[in-house]
Amino acid sequence: MASSSASKAWSSVTDSAVLWASTTRSNGPAVWLFSSGPLDPSASERDIPPAPGVQRVMNRIGPRSHVTFGGRLEGDVKGRIARMIVNSGKGGDCRGFEQIGTWATMVARDLAVPEG
Repeated sequence: MASSSASKAWSSVTDSAVLWASTTRSNGPAVWLFSSGPLDPSASERDIPPAPGVQRVMNRIGPRSHVTFGGRLEGDVKGRIARMIVNSGKGGDCRGFEQIGTWATMVARDLAVPEG
């Protein structure tokens, strides 16, 4: 079970997905964070720093890493701003599945290697 501060931090994140991975490490569960959102190729071209709210969460829970992946916003979306983006032609699918797979492989390797 996550600590109280981690639970509060978790609930404060709305635009970021969080991957929690419990391990047998002495310092508690290992945490990796990822954000999704850019609707252009920028996330596959360079590291994008976390949004301020995500950075505050990171400062509280101390994740092993954070990465931002390209996002997807298309079709029948909810919310006025999201509809405006899609209707203006600026939406799309910018997910980088190769980048996501590489990151997931790194997380799996970290989990497989015992600490110490």
